[in-house]
Amino acid sequence: MASLRKRYFEWIDGDDKGLVVSLESIIELDGETFYNFDDGESCNLRFISKMTNNVVDLKNKFMVEVENPHNIWTFEQIETEMPKGVKSDGDDKIPTLHDFINSTAGGGSSTANISDSDLGKDKLVAPKRPQQLKPLPNKEDFKEKPIEKPVVEEKKVEKQPVIVPEEKVEEFVAEEKKVEEKKEKRVNPMDPIAILVDSCKKHDTEIPLTLTVNLPMKTLYHIANNEFENGGDKFIDYIVEGINTDVIINALKGALKEAYGDTEDNE
Repeated sequence: MASLRKRYFEWIDGDDKGLVVSLESIIELDGETFYNFDDGESCNLRFISKMTNNVVDLKNKFMVEVENPHNIWTFEQIETEMPKGVKSDGDDKIPTLHDFINSTAGGGSSTANISDSDLGKDKLVAPKRPQQLKPLPNKEDFKEKPIEKPVVEEKKVEKQPVIVPEEKVEEFVAEEKKVEEKKEKRVNPMDPIAILVDSCKKHDTEIPLTLTVNLPMKTLYHIANNEFENGGDKFIDYIVEGINTDVIINALKGALKEAYGDTEDNE
């Protein structure tokens, strides 16, 4: 991706409002296009605005492309002031917001188009420097062009027999033996310990079990869960299938030792 120029996007709504991120990849799922960003989040293309200098283009959008992180949209709180010459003490009537708006509408006041519910909220202010507008990138635009490999003439090489050293053969046989031993039962059922465990009364006991698993981003799970039928279950099933059983067995052994109060000092 180093050969591609970075594309920057700004969150203009939600918890990350004002945060600028760079585009990492573009994926298509079930007919929808999603942008993945370097902060680990994703956004549906329907809620992303192209680069613009007009606030009207940002209606119902969560993100907007910006030219660079130093020339972005900013937020200002909507406020109003009491008209000059109107007293708020004594018997003078304090004007309502609507009276104030009507009294200033003819003078071109910036508060003439706001409502009570807008006061205290943020309004978007366009970047200070005009941007060189360009359309949003698509999946094809964001692919790196393949590097043409130089044509190398193949030379006919006479095949030589591969000679494996004897010690390597012995190592391979030893590894195979270990694998076979793992497949066999770990404890002989006639062992005194096995007989002791089998003959005693058992109780259902809850034990805490902690696993370290290499997981994909939460955002991808939400996409799978929301955009596909049974997507969440399939997502989890696929991860579980990839977990090595040895990882679970070792974690379970550790949890059981903790449950019995065993520590490394007692081993």
